[in-house]
Amino acid sequence: MGDVSAQPSVPVLLGFLAGQPIGKIHEIRVWCGHCCAWHIHGVEPRAVPGTKALRLAHCFAPRSPYKETGYCIEVAYAAYEDVRRQVRSATTGQQLLLAQGRVTPSIEKMRAQ
Repeated sequence: MGDVSAQPSVPVLLGFLAGQPIGKIHEIRVWCGHCCAWHIHGVEPRAVPGTKALRLAHCFAPRSPYKETGYCIEVAYAAYEDVRRQVRSATTGQQLLLAQGRVTPSIEKMRAQ
């Protein structure tokens, strides 16, 4: 985990712990409104709700500002399994459009979630 306090301009996104740990690593998922997708990261087991960790972005949308800054993941109190269906993810076709920098009205609607 990086020194979060030294990065005041880095955006903070909620991360949701998912499933059971694999060895000593937990999986955490972060909703990216730019890609309209869940990005998956590994996080240490001591990452309890409220813990923050700096991560590089896994964005495929070329205009995502997270590609330059990365983001700070704050571990949420809710689990991924409890929140994953609250947002609609981009389809494979929409992800391809996003990767090309193209945005449709349905993608804009997803970004507004």
